[in-house]
Amino acid sequence: INPFDMSTGEVAGGGGEGGRDDGVVDVARMGEAELRTEVVELRSKVKDLEATNEALLTQLTSRCEKLVTVQFEMDNMRDQMAALQSNAPDFLGERLSKSEEARRDLERRTRKLEEDVEAKAHEVQALEELLTRYQIELSTQASRASTSEHTGEMLAASAGVAVEDEVFECQRFYKLMGWSSKLLPTDPPPFCDRAGTTSTPKSSVIPPGNYEWLDDWSVSATDGDAGGHDGWLYAADFGGLTDGGAPAEGDGLVVRRRRWVRRRMMVSDEDAGPVGNRLLGECFKSARLQRELDSVRSQLATQTSLAAAAAAAAAGAVSMAATTRESESEAAPGRTSPVP
Repeated sequence: INPFDMSTGEVAGGGGEGGRDDGVVDVARMGEAELRTEVVELRSKVKDLEATNEALLTQLTSRCEKLVTVQFEMDNMRDQMAALQSNAPDFLGERLSKSEEARRDLERRTRKLEEDVEAKAHEVQALEELLTRYQIELSTQASRASTSEHTGEMLAASAGVAVEDEVFECQRFYKLMGWSSKLLPTDPPPFCDRAGTTSTPKSSVIPPGNYEWLDDWSVSATDGDAGGHDGWLYAADFGGLTDGGAPAEGDGLVVRRRRWVRRRMMVSDEDAGPVGNRLLGECFKSARLQRELDSVRSQLATQTSLAAAAAAAAAGAVSMAATTRESESEAAPGRTSPVP
């Protein structure tokens, strides 16, 4: 679409004062700024039209694909009904009843999932708004914080920085028992430090008094130490796991180890002063809120996928029920049963 009519020196578009009723604007009566505005508006309208056309084309393609699928299913069902109509009237009724029941069940599940998705979306929005307020508050507190040497170094090193505690879980494979935490006397403890010399159950790891846990224990999944399934790394002996290991089970690999991590953050410091301590506390709240928001977003994505799958299954059940009704109607002469 060319917004300029070069032969007439006029711009196509709305009328406005001084314009003609046919929607053509006299360029000679418009200033440069007005022309630029008119061109921008026309380009915007062109983009909107292109986007609308693209969306309509996508919808049309999707509906055509669905139509082909439904037609294929109907043809198959007609063939089956033609083979069964002579001696299987009870089967048709049972099939129809089951299809109706499945359709109603899927519709209920779909509605429930849609409600869950909507609730999660509202929760994400609320958390994002709260996180924004915390970040604004953090910026305000940081600008007011003391500029003393100790406070500045402490805030730079600790505010908003999570400290990661780690514990390593060790297991050995036995032919009759499979993988077990019952280890040999020369093996590391079932839960130990990185060196494998000190027993370190997860419950024994307690943060210092001026720190608080940011999250729960979880299997490490970083590129540097992630193993195969569930984070395990495998080796012939525990010495081979000090600097690496295989990400999957294999012949002769009879021991395995994985890394558990839990993060904590400083929430107070006796030398930080009131403003510094408040900043530390707000940083901790913001970090926890961010993790909670990430968790809710993950749940929302899962719920959305489930809702889409349920909706597709419900559509299939509706199509099957409609086809079954039509086939049953064809199998009973003189009886009509409209297809919804």
